[in-house]
Amino acid sequence: MPWLLDVAVPAFSQFWALLFPTECVCCQLPDASLCRRCRQRLRRSTVRPYRAEYAAGSLPEDSAGRVLPVVAAGVYRRELSLSLLAYKNRGHTDLGRTLAAALAGAVHHAVDGLADGAPVQLVPMPSTAAARRRRGYEPVQALLRQLHRRKMLPPGCNPAAALRVRPLWVRILFRPVGALDPSRRQLTRQATGHLLTGKAGQKGLGASARRTNVRGTMGLRHRRPRGGRDVRQCLIVDDVLTTGATIAEAHRVLDSSGFKVLGAVVLAATSPPQTDEAKPAGGRG
Repeated sequence: MPWLLDVAVPAFSQFWALLFPTECVCCQLPDASLCRRCRQRLRRSTVRPYRAEYAAGSLPEDSAGRVLPVVAAGVYRRELSLSLLAYKNRGHTDLGRTLAAALAGAVHHAVDGLADGAPVQLVPMPSTAAARRRRGYEPVQALLRQLHRRKMLPPGCNPAAALRVRPLWVRILFRPVGALDPSRRQLTRQATGHLLTGKAGQKGLGASARRTNVRGTMGLRHRRPRGGRDVRQCLIVDDVLTTGATIAEAHRVLDSSGFKVLGAVVLAATSPPQTDEAKPAGGRG
């Protein structure tokens, strides 16, 4: 009975908040990981996905010199950035439902503008083994699985965990230090130092060091994409777009393995949309 749910759900929420006190990750109001006002602000900030590749200098180009298209749900600031950080690093998995809805909008825009009607594999960016152990889940993959389970993905779209992060010892052992020219060896030492000290992420690195840091870090999890031999086109899905170095490495692995990479989708981009010359998210190009 609907009226019973209307009474029971708020009562259970109050009881749960009494047992496990929490507060809004954005404004610190009590009793919810994301208060109603901040949730509404997050939804408004992601209601119009936009093309964000123009500001990412490390994204790959095709033979015609066109940069790989990237659709972002919103700008990495305020409610979106705080919610994403809390979901990834502070155990607020209950924010996944709100973030998944924002990601769904960006996926729909990307598929409408970039796909040709054939099935599309949504390839999540993989986490390192250390991050997976620390969190207990892979953030982007969990969001895609939730969308698939709730039937919120476009027809013909399915998550496919096709990528994996290569083991740490492989990444250090086979990093081609000697093959680099002297001007780039310092970047390699800086990136390798991040690996040796456990700072395998991209935070704190410049654009060139980011590219060096991710080079050779990924491999293909499966020889063929799930869904059959003919399902080859895909979209890379990540959480945040900064320089595009991580997406470029994922593109390299997928492209060399026979996938047709249509573009990428991210929850947030660090650069806001252009006002005059930005293309609409649904446009081709």
